[in-house]
Amino acid sequence: MQSRWLNSPTLIAHGFFIFIALAAYLLGFIRGVDSLKIALWGVLFSTLTLTVLTRIGLKLSSVFWQSFAIIYIIDIATQGVLRSTFGVNPSPSIIAQALANTQLQETQQFVLSHYPALLAAAGFTTIGIGLSFYVRSLTLQAARQKQSQSATQDRSKLNRIKNLLVWVLAALTLGLHFNPSMLRQQPLLRWPVIMYRHHIATAEIEQAKNNRLSIAGTHADWRLLNTRASDPPKTVVLIIGESANRHNWSWYGYSRPTTTALEQVLAQPSGHTLRFTNANSGAAYTLQSLRLALTPADTQSPEAWKNAPDFLLMAKQTGYRTAWLSNQVAHEGWLTVLGKSADFHAFVNVGNWRDSTSTDFDLLSPLQTVLNQTAPHKELIVMHQMGQHFHFDLRCPNDAAMRPFKSITDDAVMQSMKQDGRSSNLRQARNDYDDAVFCGAVFTAQVLKLLQNKRNNRELELIYFSDHGQEVGHTQNIASHAPNSTHGYSIPLFIWSNQALQSKRSVKPALRKLGDTLDDTQPYLLNDFDHLLQGALGIRSRWYRADLDPIIR
Repeated sequence: MQSRWLNSPTLIAHGFFIFIALAAYLLGFIRGVDSLKIALWGVLFSTLTLTVLTRIGLKLSSVFWQSFAIIYIIDIATQGVLRSTFGVNPSPSIIAQALANTQLQETQQFVLSHYPALLAAAGFTTIGIGLSFYVRSLTLQAARQKQSQSATQDRSKLNRIKNLLVWVLAALTLGLHFNPSMLRQQPLLRWPVIMYRHHIATAEIEQAKNNRLSIAGTHADWRLLNTRASDPPKTVVLIIGESANRHNWSWYGYSRPTTTALEQVLAQPSGHTLRFTNANSGAAYTLQSLRLALTPADTQSPEAWKNAPDFLLMAKQTGYRTAWLSNQVAHEGWLTVLGKSADFHAFVNVGNWRDSTSTDFDLLSPLQTVLNQTAPHKELIVMHQMGQHFHFDLRCPNDAAMRPFKSITDDAVMQSMKQDGRSSNLRQARNDYDDAVFCGAVFTAQVLKLLQNKRNNRELELIYFSDHGQEVGHTQNIASHAPNSTHGYSIPLFIWSNQALQSKRSVKPALRKLGDTLDDTQPYLLNDFDHLLQGALGIRSRWYRADLDPIIR
């Protein structure tokens, strides 16, 4: 006697899609969370296909099911190859650029370099499609048996319930298309949607380029005064962190030793450090925050970035040689336009911006390239990190020494989270996040050492801040950007210089001995950061306000 499972065409189809998604995960084609999303799409589409189209005809519905299954399998296999090549879920712009610039010889080299992934994908596709034909025959057989049984039974009430469930299922399937995360894994629409978004992003980039060109043409109205024209040579380095919450820095009092490597370098008697102990971003998201921080835009005039110069335009106009080194995506957004306008730029991100396996340590090589050049009189280097952006576990190299908190289950942080009712997944996210903070501190320490080695014969200033904070089970049961939590805005901000630093805002008297740290105890809003930055660069413009520049220089 056949089992009930084999008598249900829908359950047979469900089992097939779940099996394919699980196999893809075990083979490393897709991430665990993505396999769940893909399996859900398979279950939903197979259910709708077998319940709705069956009324048209069994053979026709099975053809539709078979076609979807083939697309489903090929889509997963393609993801496996792309993940092996680019990292994880690469952005379409990278793929389009690669295809546009690929010649026959490069194609041959690609095949030779990635043949294991290609063979695995081919095997997965062949076996998967073959299995789909077998499953199709099973579903057809089960459906025919069901029809023959239904012919001798009064199933009107059951059919009404079934119709209602179909409508509910259809509404759920439609609703999931409005969830960006789920839509990215929809096998029928994934590439059309991604390419459409890429088209929109490309148009926005072109608009941003043209907008900056128009702004650059108005430089005579900026009333620029270069206070460093006759000053000693200087290098200014700006590190833009990502999703860093100061409450997870041991330097700011966190119980875990997450930033020890950086603290040790800053404690060396070779410079001065000013730490802002109560800095906050103006927005909980990158673009909104950085437009307020890096341009004259503020809360009263949030759109001023559209007609006022950013700090890079001002720096270039006053004679700075500029470099932009980024681990953010190289093909989307206003920040890309800024970065590519620098005299030297390098984007090391080789996948989708948040899913890339590139770490911030990959920025050290292009930094070395810049520092090996003869330093100009005035030099500005910008480093844009991936920092502590989700997915946290991708932010560190695959080295156990760089992941000291990964397996901790019962320290003070974990005990506190357990008391607050945080789930095991959220507690693991905190561990991964703290590892990312640890790696970020090691990276920043290495940057500072390189600068001291290559640029310490001149005035040298390093400024670090994060675009916004991050909520990882601190006050809410989430691990994400958090516009409704103070942790979404709480950021680290510090300035290191081989020259004396003095704060206008500190309640302490100015300390000028090497190695002294000035703690700024008053709140500081990142919206005013453009004034601090102009001060560091020795630039005065019509937008500069000395009262909003917290540093005496």
